[in-house]
Amino acid sequence: MLAEKIIVCLEAGLDWQSIHFKQIYDHTHSEATTTMRNSAHQSWTLYETDYEQFAWSLFSSDVWAAKIKGMQRVYNICEVRTVFLSRLPMFSDGFSNKSWF
Repeated sequence: MLAEKIIVCLEAGLDWQSIHFKQIYDHTHSEATTTMRNSAHQSWTLYETDYEQFAWSLFSSDVWAAKIKGMQRVYNICEVRTVFLSRLPMFSDGFSNKSWF
């Protein structure tokens, strides 16, 4: 459901980060920046869900290692690091206490 809300914002040209986390409704980000930020939110939503599936042994170690590489790539994009930092307090304990970031 959260991913769907982010998609709605993306399709409308709205910045999820500005609206949801900062209550700024008239953001001045470029379309490219807004798209990057919304995509980063989608990625972190997916990665947290993937972590839970891995913790339940629904992913192999090889698949999880590939997911970690993807997480590190998103984390290392400086323009969207604020997305990660905003979401960090809301991640599950198991996901946020790991050292793959």
